[in-house]
Amino acid sequence: MTNVTRHARATAVVVRVRPDDEDVLVEIEDDGAGTPGPPGFGIRGMAERARALGGSLTAAAVPGDGFRVRARLPPRPAPVPSAAPPALRAEPGGVA
Repeated sequence: MTNVTRHARATAVVVRVRPDDEDVLVEIEDDGAGTPGPPGFGIRGMAERARALGGSLTAAAVPGDGFRVRARLPPRPAPVPSAAPPALRAEPGGVA
């Protein structure tokens, strides 16, 4: 939503969150014109966070005007390897 308000010049945005197979699918689609060019740090950062949880993220223009970000996330994050620093290891119960 931050990217929509900062870059899209959109008049409408739709947010969908739904189960999809074993994952949760989060889609944000706007009708804005946006700024052409390569993905910025915001999209890269979102993709990195999705991968860190064991998921994935795609972001692309939609036909006509608009932009869509789609994240596929597991209902529970992937466990962090035990060799990770203590601050990054998941505590029992799923809270780090």
